[in-house]
Amino acid sequence: MATNNKFCWQKFKNGDPLAFLTLYDQYFPLLFRYCRQITPATQLIEDTIHDLFVYLWDHKQNINDISSVRAYLISSVRRRLLKEMKNESKELIVNDTEATAFEFMFDSDLESGLRQKMLELSEKQREVLYLKFYNNLSFQEIAEIMDITIDAVYKIAKRSLHKLKKKLIISGLVKGSLVVGMYVIIRLLYF
Repeated sequence: MATNNKFCWQKFKNGDPLAFLTLYDQYFPLLFRYCRQITPATQLIEDTIHDLFVYLWDHKQNINDISSVRAYLISSVRRRLLKEMKNESKELIVNDTEATAFEFMFDSDLESGLRQKMLELSEKQREVLYLKFYNNLSFQEIAEIMDITIDAVYKIAKRSLHKLKKKLIISGLVKGSLVVGMYVIIRLLYF
């Protein structure tokens, strides 16, 4: 899939409108879900994604080679969205009362408890877990998207999972060892 994406990206950079539409159709849902984690403002998200793709088309000749299309697009839309939110004086990351991508992923009691515990994590912790387990990105891609070192991503992921496991066990949502808790967390985040 990554090879096909790189080939499609190269065709887009060479001016192929069909390749451009293919990239747009393929990545719009992923980018939208990612942006919903940052803000519930649907119209702002759609406008930001559309503006990004218009910019890419207009500047396709000047775009440098990239190692991952997905990481590049997520990183680009993240920067644009945060800039737009700052320009419009909007609230930056969702708080406990707003809808997030995690709220749409779970629906049982355990899942609801996990969702609540996820919301207790910091913005960065939620973002790392979301990118790693929901979007299945590598630690290197996450580091590029968040503009932090790969070591920082490892530390954030490790601390986040440890904190989440501890919260689930203390709350009684998960009984048994930390290994069982870890298994439940990863399974719920992947599916």
